[in-house]
Amino acid sequence: MKLSIIIVNYNGGVVLPACLSAVYRETTDLTFEVVVVDNASTDGSVEEIARRFPQVRLIRNAQNIGFAAANNIAIRQSAGEFVLLLNPDTEVLDGAIQRTVAFMEADARIGIAGCKLLYADRTLQPSVRGYPTILGALLDASFLHLLLPPTKLVRERGISTFDYSRAEEVDWVIGAFFMTRRALLETLGPLDEQFWMYGEEVDFCRRAKNAGLQTWFLPDAVVVHHWGGMTAYNLRVIVWLHIGVKLYADKHLHGVRKYLIMYLRYAGAALRVLVYPVAACATFDKSLFTKAGYYAVALHMLLTRHWRYDHRHTGTVIPWTEYV
Repeated sequence: MKLSIIIVNYNGGVVLPACLSAVYRETTDLTFEVVVVDNASTDGSVEEIARRFPQVRLIRNAQNIGFAAANNIAIRQSAGEFVLLLNPDTEVLDGAIQRTVAFMEADARIGIAGCKLLYADRTLQPSVRGYPTILGALLDASFLHLLLPPTKLVRERGISTFDYSRAEEVDWVIGAFFMTRRALLETLGPLDEQFWMYGEEVDFCRRAKNAGLQTWFLPDAVVVHHWGGMTAYNLRVIVWLHIGVKLYADKHLHGVRKYLIMYLRYAGAALRVLVYPVAACATFDKSLFTKAGYYAVALHMLLTRHWRYDHRHTGTVIPWTEYV
């Protein structure tokens, strides 16, 4: 088996059938399996997939155990030489999957590969990021990234001069389309289940780099990612993005750099709690009041560590239903 395609589903009934249809339509000349691991969906999507795609192997979890943990279950039960973690809200185009496999097969130093992502309207979706830095945290906290020209200084914001038309080694790629080698997973161990959602990919890329393997961006593989951009930022996204940075800092950063980055994250969240209500009054945009509340929750959780996180790294985190 050349490839295992793993999709974590949680109430993905609207997007998952299209994702699977595209996988089977566009992936040829390649031996592969598709494993869908369901995190206790309640929308009937599992039954729909079982009916329409009998060739898919379904794993049904009794509860929502998070993105990383669900992927790890499927990885352990899969057999491919390569492993592709694919979001259910994606649609692969023009042989993107086999192009990525061929790209990785050509160079054994490549441990991870990401592709070119497009929004639903076919405009470019930034998918390359840099590791957290003091400068990046400062730009984000102070809103300066909105005022500066798009240079490499703000690469981790996804607003950079990165050339998405050519293949290049990068720090990390977002997890909507994330291909790696089974051999690397066996060497590094599974995804870190501390990361309930968001952050597991940057952690894995960091561990791969520490082990001497590279992460590459591949422009010849193109995938539509039906994500709403900044408009999709809800409480879950904002809170877990901040928690992901905290977990990454605890694991990979040390000394002054670690504390400066985290204090800047705290300051950035606090500034948004103060600024967004003022902006809401000035612009009559009520959604900014909601967004300020989201950042208040994120700040509270960062400061109080109010999420269940096992310091032995066994990956227990509190389900969203318990605190949202």
